Amino acid sequence: MDDESVVMLEPVFQPAVLADLETLMPLMQELYAHEGLPFDASAGRPRITRFSAMTTMVGFTSSRLLR
Repeated sequence: MDDESVVMLEPVFQPAVLADLETLMPLMQELYAHEGLPFDASAGRPRITRFSAMTTMVGFTSSRLLR
C-alpha cells in the first residue's frame, strides 16, 4: 500500500448518553479486567443511570465535566 492510498481520519468524540449503556457496560467490564479490578455490573448499571440522570438534569456535558 502506498502513502497516497492511506486516508487518516480524525476521531470523533461524543458524550455518552443513557441509550449507550448497553454498549458501555461490556467496555467497562473489559477495562476493569485489564486493570485487574473486580467489576460488578449489577452495581455499576444503577450508578451510571443515576449519574446520567443527574448530568441531564443540571445540563452538564462531557466538555463541561472535563474543564
